[in-house]
Amino acid sequence: MTENKSIFYGRRIGRPLKSLNKGLLTHFFPKYELIFPKNIEEKLDPKILFPTATTFSLEIGFGTGTHLFSQAKGNPNTGFIGSEPYLSGVSQLLKNLQEEPLKNILLSLTPVQTLLTFLKLYSLDHIYILFPDPWPKARHNKRRIVSTPMLKVLKKYLKPTGKITISTDHTDYAGWMEEAFEKSPFILEKTYFLETHKRPVHWPITRFENKAHLVGRPCKVYELILSKT
Repeated sequence: MTENKSIFYGRRIGRPLKSLNKGLLTHFFPKYELIFPKNIEEKLDPKILFPTATTFSLEIGFGTGTHLFSQAKGNPNTGFIGSEPYLSGVSQLLKNLQEEPLKNILLSLTPVQTLLTFLKLYSLDHIYILFPDPWPKARHNKRRIVSTPMLKVLKKYLKPTGKITISTDHTDYAGWMEEAFEKSPFILEKTYFLETHKRPVHWPITRFENKAHLVGRPCKVYELILSKT
């Protein structure tokens, strides 16, 4: 199990890991670990990582993996890369994968900024950033993963027909995101709110979304596509 500590804000472990979770990370995680080439000039090509897949997706900060697991299970012809440094969340996903193994998921504990330096350009069909940490204090806003500079970086990894799905339940962050979209190479194709009784395909209610519903915070979703201009 490899781990890169650069460019990461936040916790890697919540409550102390149970021995079962430690065991999963030590012995089961390697089965799904995304292995980086030793030479940075070599690039990870999703077509090689997932030989039988026809489309390829990246989920940044997958939390406990509820959405990632459901998407991978429901779309066997899509190869999914999940980036999540939070070990407690990764161990929850590994439990599901132990009970129901999937061949179209690879996981990384490495911060996504580092992961991207090894990924082949223009190779992804879809990027998900669901309920990222809002970093609500003004002095921490610069830590927010959704920003104009980051969107410009992500553009380089999407195919011309690629899409980004972003969600948040934080009003201030939503405003921040919308300003970032206007200055980015993307256009907003669709905006909607997640409802408990009406869901997009393969989008289960995650732990973070459920917390928002319980206190009445609306969960806003943005679908971005690359601008043709």
